[in-house]
Amino acid sequence: MTRRPTRVSLGDFPTRLHRADHLAAAIGSTDDLWIKRDDLTGFSWGGNKVRAIEFLLGDALEQGATEVILAGGPSSNFAALMAAAATSRGLATFQVSYGCEPAHDISALAATRRAGAQVCFNGSSDRSQMDVDSALLAIERSNAGQVPYVVPRGGASAVGAVGFFAAAEEFGRQVDALGARSGNIVIPLGSGGSTAGLLAGLAANHRPWTVTAVSVSRPPEEIEEPIINTAVTCATLMGCSVRPADITSRLRIVD
Repeated sequence: MTRRPTRVSLGDFPTRLHRADHLAAAIGSTDDLWIKRDDLTGFSWGGNKVRAIEFLLGDALEQGATEVILAGGPSSNFAALMAAAATSRGLATFQVSYGCEPAHDISALAATRRAGAQVCFNGSSDRSQMDVDSALLAIERSNAGQVPYVVPRGGASAVGAVGFFAAAEEFGRQVDALGARSGNIVIPLGSGGSTAGLLAGLAANHRPWTVTAVSVSRPPEEIEEPIINTAVTCATLMGCSVRPADITSRLRIVD
């Protein structure tokens, strides 16, 4: 039997829908336009990544982790939020970042350190190297008798995506109350975990909504396959059967 991921309650959900008539008029849209206020999730300084962190932290605690190892750039708000959540539950936290240490802390990096996390820079300009070095650090920490839990960039694992699987169910209940049967969701696309979870939730619940993902850091052709794979695995974690075609039929990536 598939074990559903454990959730640690951090945010204030559901977040509300805000009707944006002025924005719709400004962009010349005749369709109803709504904004889901995930800036009001309520944990620390908020943001949509709280959804993923609830499940990543729950999974870490369920596995008996003693510390969390994060892959995240110095400007990663996700890493800062994850560090705050992990240290608040007594887990030692390490952040592996790319490049060299900046002369002055930017806000996210400063917040990570204030949370008590140790930050190390790998000197590489290749951001994917952060995940490699995080895995190596996990081996080192395991050999030292610790139980590390590794979190990839942006929390973009199948477990992290479960947060947006739940968001799709939440959103579905809200649009049902509005009487909206179909439409298009626009979401920023970075590491792909949020998009994957949202698509998995829509597909598993047979919602006819499509998703336009606006890539902010990667070419569309590079991120599409990871989104599909993560979405399918996420749905499996939730006890649902979703095919790759169920994901691609709902997904449009633009840059």
